[in-house]
Order: sequence, then structure tokens, then C-alpha cells
Amino acid sequence: MKLTCSSQYLKKGQIVPKGEPRKVYIISDDNNAVVANLTIGDNPSDVAYDSGKGEIFVPCLNNDDTGGVVSVISDSNNAIVANIPVGKNPDHIAYDSGKGEIFVTDDAGTISVISDSSNTVTANIDWGLNAESKISGIAYDSSKGEIFVGNQNPSTISVISDNSNSVVANVSLGNSNYAGPYDLVYDSNKGEIFENTFGTVSIISDEHTSKQTTEVTPNPSPISSFSSSPSSTIPEFPSVIIAIIIMIVLIPTILYYKKDSFCKLTP
Repeated sequence: MKLTCSSQYLKKGQIVPKGEPRKVYIISDDNNAVVANLTIGDNPSDVAYDSGKGEIFVPCLNNDDTGGVVSVISDSNNAIVANIPVGKNPDHIAYDSGKGEIFVTDDAGTISVISDSSNTVTANIDWGLNAESKISGIAYDSSKGEIFVGNQNPSTISVISDNSNSVVANVSLGNSNYAGPYDLVYDSNKGEIFENTFGTVSIISDEHTSKQTTEVTPNPSPISSFSSSPSSTIPEFPSVIIAIIIMIVLIPTILYYKKDSFCKLTP
């Protein structure tokens, strides 16, 4: 099974790109070539870059049901410097630059909080979702010091304060249970969080996580569906086509009348 690990690896503009079971590839953005690859735990699922420590954190799913780990990679030598035990099947990860912490979600609906100074779990956050809930994305809001976590069933976004490590708000997206969200990203320029759900992007303000969202739907497909029932709207034709039709009708008419007038004047 092939998984995707995508995040910025900011040593000389390098990037940690697509991974696969037990692999992390490091690609230089100078020549778009692989410069190194590392063998890590089972099924790396995401990556986060710690700009304060110059380290990369990669959650890995353990296939033996003993719980997951987060591998820590140094960008100075591209080597693993620590493996941190966390909950079962860690999936999404985000770096909190304000507190020097890493937030990791798992299948049990728990978020592990890791200190980057000790590479140990310092707290576990559980916000009481039901057994069928699924965490589906995570993003760090550097302006508010909050972590946004997407949930499926119910379709909500939970907001966690990094001061108290507790949930301070839940934003309902108004979707059916498993309709999303599927991922989250924070816009530091606008103070907004973007989430995607089945072709719709909802934009949520962090002042303060109002349930009011702006939905942006992609342009419809150029392939149109037609109905046999009559429509009250008249299709629009390009002005060029209309002009051509007018010319086709008028020119023969003008020529006919000119010819008729010429024949009448001829003795």
C-alpha cells in the first residue's frame, strides 16, 4: 500500500515528498532529485517540520497493534534521532511554533502533545467523540495559538487551545456524518481555516470560530446535461454568430432588390 507524506523540509529548500511503507524520501528543490531516503516505521502517514529544532516528525502506523510511533529526523544529517511512542495508528500531525510542541492524532480520538525539547509526550487530549468518529485533518493557527482538528461523524471542527490543551469550541459544518472534512489548512494572512468536503471548500474565521462559513464550490463541468422538459431560459448565442446570420439573410435580400430596380430602369 502506497501512502503520501508531504511537507516542507526546509534545509536548503529540501522537501520531504511522497513516501511508501517504511520509507521517507528527501528531494532537493535545486535539481528535483532524490538526495536521500530513510527506512522508518510501518506506513509513514504524514510529516511536520519543526523550524525551531530543525527536525522532521513522521507518524508511523505499527502493524502489530502495539501502538504507533513518531519518528524524529534531524535535518543536519538526515538521520533518525528519536522514536516517540504514541497512540494506535497515528495519522495527522501539526507543529506548534509558539509552544515548541507537536500535535499528533490517532484512531482512538486522542491527540498526543509532544515537546520538541525532550521528544516525549507531555499530554494527551481526549474530547469525547463517539466510537465511530474519525479524525480527518489538523492545522495550527499561529495567530491564536490554537489547533484545528477535523472530525467525521459528526462533521465538525474542534478547536484546541495550546495554553490549556483543552477544547474551546466545536464548529459544525452542517454536512452528513461522513461527508468531511478531509483536510485542513491555516491561512496566516487572513486568519482563516480552509477545509475541503466533497468538492466544496469551507472558509472558517478564527474570530472566534464562528459557525458561519463561506462555501466555495469549484466551477461546474463544461459538459452540460439537457432535459426534455421546456425551459424558461433562452440559450445565449455569441454575438459573432448572430451577426453572421443577419448577413446571410440581408445580403441576398439587398442584392435581389438592387437587381429588380436595375431591371426596371433598363429600356
